[in-house]
Amino acid sequence: MTYNPENSEFSELINSDSNFAIINLVVTKNGYLYTAAEKDVKIYASDKLINIIPIQAKYLACDSDRLYTGTGTDIQIYDGDILTKTYNLTNTIYSITPYRNLLIVLTSWYIYIYRMEEELIEISNIPVHRCDAICVTNDKLYFNSAGRIFVYDLINKTVGTNIDIHNDTVNQLLVHNDILFSASDDNTIKLYDLRTNQVISTLKHLGEVKSFVIDNEFLYALVLIRGQLSLPYIYTWRTVDMIHYQEIKGDSVPVPSMKIILG
Repeated sequence: MTYNPENSEFSELINSDSNFAIINLVVTKNGYLYTAAEKDVKIYASDKLINIIPIQAKYLACDSDRLYTGTGTDIQIYDGDILTKTYNLTNTIYSITPYRNLLIVLTSWYIYIYRMEEELIEISNIPVHRCDAICVTNDKLYFNSAGRIFVYDLINKTVGTNIDIHNDTVNQLLVHNDILFSASDDNTIKLYDLRTNQVISTLKHLGEVKSFVIDNEFLYALVLIRGQLSLPYIYTWRTVDMIHYQEIKGDSVPVPSMKIILG
């Protein structure tokens, strides 16, 4: 589904030739949309399908010139639609994050940090427990483990701050203007000031916050309100004052496919 905040309308991006649900998607800085389903990765430009890569990929990530995919314990690196490298890990992959010359891979038991040269060179690994979200900025890696948020210094290779601000699973982390935003199944998004080490705002919702994005005007939160029929809502908050602006009800969808991105 796509949502246009200017007219508050949903529309659907339909693959008429596909019998498989989209399980992941990513939008690149140059405007390309990559979608991963059970049998292939599709590439769109301006809502038009321009290429199909016949691979299985559960997780996707892109940088300026490469596509990274993850399925099971395998990482594949593509230059365009050409497979250039495959690496096998010992643990199941949950997410892939390229950052400068590093590749950060979240698995079931560790976060692996690789330096990207001719081959991937492991430079560090961090034990984690029930980690559902990571983000990286300014040489700091933020991740959750067993409900708490930790900060890992990529330069010194040390784990520092322990941020304990949620009562349930943390689903997404994002640093924006020195503020750490964290979304949780405890129905909140917390804003944590990294300069003062204090929570400066709590955005309350009527359901579990699964994903969110921020632009210059608004924060859009994708919220799952559970009941006899679990429904996703988009909550919109004004970024200037974090005042609740509006909420839009979506169609019923399975929880694993819930993700919100800007494009």
